[in-house]
Amino acid sequence: RRHTRFKCDWSSDVCSSDLPAIRILIRQWRLSALVFGVLAAGVGASAALFSFVNAVYFRGLAVAAPQEIVYIYRVFPNGNHGALKSSVIDVLADRGRTLADFSGHAAWAGSVTVGTDLHDSRGEVVDSRYFSLLGLRPALGRLILPEDAAEDAPAVAVISDRFWKTRLADRPDVVGQVIALGDSTNAERHTVVGVLPPQFEGLSDPLAPSELWIPQRGARTTRVVIARLHPGVRSEEHTSELQSHLN
Repeated sequence: RRHTRFKCDWSSDVCSSDLPAIRILIRQWRLSALVFGVLAAGVGASAALFSFVNAVYFRGLAVAAPQEIVYIYRVFPNGNHGALKSSVIDVLADRGRTLADFSGHAAWAGSVTVGTDLHDSRGEVVDSRYFSLLGLRPALGRLILPEDAAEDAPAVAVISDRFWKTRLADRPDVVGQVIALGDSTNAERHTVVGVLPPQFEGLSDPLAPSELWIPQRGARTTRVVIARLHPGVRSEEHTSELQSHLN
């Protein structure tokens, strides 16, 4: 399944729709002096790997144990920032000792139709570990499950509290309602399975809150990665381990 108006080139090394968001986050988080460090690691001669955490930012999103969350991304010589290749993520997942869990996500933008109302929207394509890693629980319904990623599974979406109240009139029977993603000639119907608490509006862009989350399907060459450290792991241990595994 493809959503033709989602502005994300999955075949490239960098998901371009994530770049502004990452730059915004870096700019904000650098001011907090909570950067974990630069890892000039073996992700290719043209890129270095960064890892950082900002508990203040994540605490504002009502996630569990925000001090344990790490954002990992690539930085290129020209200053652009982007997602990690799947091969790099596999190395971290197989060999990591300081990281308890990983999750990949990517920003998207497209058209959403609710009834006869068509409007532009923003959201995230996420894997099934995204919400559990963040320690989030639904305000209504459920969140994305592993089986939702199957190619033949029904298309589902989780929505924000803001979307529920502004686009779906705060209706109590919102779970089970159908919304269409994509333009009018190539839209795909998604069933709403859950609503998130109002404090959480996504990770892709602090200045443009996400309204929808849909499951990642099929192989993706790059992802923006969030990870959770094991409790008590120090930043020095984390950065040292990543350097050793990616050299």
